[in-house]
Amino acid sequence: MPLGAAVKVTCKGKRCPKGLKDKGYTTTNAFGAVDLKNFIKKPLRARIRITVVVSKPTAISVVKILTIRKLKPPSIATRCIRPGTTNQVDCV
Repeated sequence: MPLGAAVKVTCKGKRCPKGLKDKGYTTTNAFGAVDLKNFIKKPLRARIRITVVVSKPTAISVVKILTIRKLKPPSIATRCIRPGTTNQVDCV
């Protein structure tokens, strides 16, 4: 993570970890790795979608979408958000 970045983690689906439901987890002035061990204490169930948004003012925000799949590794999609907008687009 770049110095001063804001990180927001949310979860959608049935049986999401309690700490990530509804508003999710948000931290500002993050640097390095963000640890989610406090929120995820049990194995994640299939069909859960975890969205991680890393943003910094006047910079392109990165969105990682992890979809937990049954008997397969999670699928990871990467999207970007341009400064001044809220629309997710493909990263180039």
